[in-house]
Amino acid sequence: MGNKASVISQVANQVQNSVQTMQQSAPATSQEQQQAAPAAAAPQCQPGEVATGKLIVENAAIKIGVDPTRGAGIFWLSKGGSPDNLLNEYDCGRFIQQSYYGRQDGSDWNGKPWSWNPVQCGSWQNRPARVLECSKKGNCIVTQVNPRNWAGQQLCDDVWMRADISLVGKHADLKFTVKHDGCDDHPVRIQELPAVFLSRKLGQLVFYDGPEPWQGKTLTIKQPGQVNENYRITENWAAYIDPTTGEGVGIYTPVAQTITCYRVGKDGSNACSDCSYVAPTMRFALKPGFEMTYHAFITIGTVEEIRKEFSDIRGWAVNKRPEMLASPALAGATPAI
Repeated sequence: MGNKASVISQVANQVQNSVQTMQQSAPATSQEQQQAAPAAAAPQCQPGEVATGKLIVENAAIKIGVDPTRGAGIFWLSKGGSPDNLLNEYDCGRFIQQSYYGRQDGSDWNGKPWSWNPVQCGSWQNRPARVLECSKKGNCIVTQVNPRNWAGQQLCDDVWMRADISLVGKHADLKFTVKHDGCDDHPVRIQELPAVFLSRKLGQLVFYDGPEPWQGKTLTIKQPGQVNENYRITENWAAYIDPTTGEGVGIYTPVAQTITCYRVGKDGSNACSDCSYVAPTMRFALKPGFEMTYHAFITIGTVEEIRKEFSDIRGWAVNKRPEMLASPALAGATPAI
């Protein structure tokens, strides 16, 4: 984060000409066909195993998939039965995935000094993470990985990440766990919970930042630029909406009180690097022995549908599963702004 948006834009511009050349020489296959084809043959895989192909879970409302060749990150999100992927998977820094920050470590990202940054999918030069498990049972997917340091590119053997992904009606429940077994005493940093990279056509960012959460009060609408912007989210969710359809994707992380966001690309551009990014955020440190589990929820629909779904989740959890709305490891965490 910080200046990450500007670096992404610079790297994207450097490779765009070569990408366009490859696209011009490639077979005339639609983007939807290219992305959906692996899902049709997605293998079943038993707990504890690593799938050899992309894994998909789907119901009538939502479809979500992970890619074991890139850290088992969430590469696909759409309505059930839809061929239109709402995520951006341009490189290992995109997807929906875990990503954390620590001390300055002398690493370099395309000429820019960077910090220790274990990323679930892999490094900036697309070296993938080590996948320990990528399995599917029913409507649930389980992944476990050792991530890569984003700029330094080495495997982070002392960091373990797990995701338990399940479909519940109109939403996906993403249960994320991270454990730091290393000796490095990292400082407090703004952390992504999780990082979410969407199609740039979802251009309007919607959230509530007022003093009366969950009362149906007027929402705030923004159109982020190419530099990180930070906002409070007093209902703990945000959504990117396609202004032409009125529908989009919402992310609800009950433990997060702030978001960071930006967009890459220009209006009218169809570059594969274009995206809309948002991450619920909090400030905390990955100290030696640090372990944290938290829930995030994803849903698709209109702003009204997204807000209602998240309100229903919150209401149910308050009465039935209050632990899903908190994380003991974040007791001392503070908002990013």
